[in-house]
Amino acid sequence: MPAYNFRRVFTELILSGAKNCTIRPPRRHRPTRPGDPLYLFVGMRTKQCQRLGQAICLSVEPISIDDEQIVLAGRPLNHQECHDLIQRDGFVSSVEFYAFFRQQYGLPADLELITWSALDRRD
Repeated sequence: MPAYNFRRVFTELILSGAKNCTIRPPRRHRPTRPGDPLYLFVGMRTKQCQRLGQAICLSVEPISIDDEQIVLAGRPLNHQECHDLIQRDGFVSSVEFYAFFRQQYGLPADLELITWSALDRRD
């Protein structure tokens, strides 16, 4: 039952369903798999920790990001597909998206795109 922590800036996007995916390094010890329950939080390991809800993992796909392109499951994405993915992941612009991943993981980066179902907010 993987738990994922998000930056507070993504809270409303996750709660509204506008952000229904995350791009992360693969987990080493217990990889996330389709069908897994996902627990989504902001502020994990702080006094301000907030559980956003639970969802079901729909897919886990390899994604490579570099300064030139995004390759999802071995297929380079075209401009519109990149734009759609960047917005779905909660970023306003490609500049913001690439800057985040360059700073967070360094580019090029081999990561996973994890997509989830509608959020269940019941506690």
